[in-house]
Amino acid sequence: MGLTPVAAGQRVTAALLNGLPVTLSQLATGSVASSVAETVIGTVTIPANDPTVGQGYMLRVFGSADDVLTPTLHLRLRLTSAAGTLISDFGTQTCRTATNMQFIVDCPLYFTAAGAAGAFYNFGEMREEFVTAAAVEHDSGSIGVAADTTAPVVIVITAVWGTSSASNICRTLAGALTRI
Repeated sequence: MGLTPVAAGQRVTAALLNGLPVTLSQLATGSVASSVAETVIGTVTIPANDPTVGQGYMLRVFGSADDVLTPTLHLRLRLTSAAGTLISDFGTQTCRTATNMQFIVDCPLYFTAAGAAGAFYNFGEMREEFVTAAAVEHDSGSIGVAADTTAPVVIVITAVWGTSSASNICRTLAGALTRI
């Protein structure tokens, strides 16, 4: 799958439609405030038995953060829960004091094995405006992550504030998991 150019007046065929990206899961959004515990702020799910060898997915998450007194903020991607297998770690960022500081996470995942002993590779990229008003990029990935694809594979994004304050809020706003 990938980009399929379509010309004006072109007949729409099954082959053309089958070549278009398919959104499998909209992001279930969330937020965390007044906490220093790692907390799930977004979730997507790969349906059971959907992954096949050589197939991939793209996870895209949009979010923002507000804070005061320059706390630290740490975002991660995990399987299943805030205590689940770590698949991408974007590091601890010391935030400037601001509101609506944007971030975006893009993370392709490619399956190298399917079934009860399924496995995938991923390489997440996060661009954020936490540290400066200019976007900064952080990358992190994993090789050979075990995932039983006979059951749903749940991917979560988590956030951890370094200082608990009602003014320190990190939230996901939108996102999706798309088959590529």
